[in-house]
Amino acid sequence: MTENSSSPLNHVRCPGCGYEVDDRAVACPRCGEKIYVEHPGDITPTRHPPVSYPGRSDASPKGQAPTNQRPKDQH
Repeated sequence: MTENSSSPLNHVRCPGCGYEVDDRAVACPRCGEKIYVEHPGDITPTRHPPVSYPGRSDASPKGQAPTNQRPKDQH
């Protein structure tokens, strides 16, 4: 089986004509029948802890500029 990169990942059958339709479609492109996709209601979004990167700090001490910025030249 050859995969086509432009084809949608999920398909559903049209209840009107049986045509294979992208599950994001509102209506069948062939017959116009409305497409209803049941989405499970019991799925809970997963929460992940924040990721910290070594050598990077998003917070600066109060009142100080971050160390990676140079002070503005005063003429």
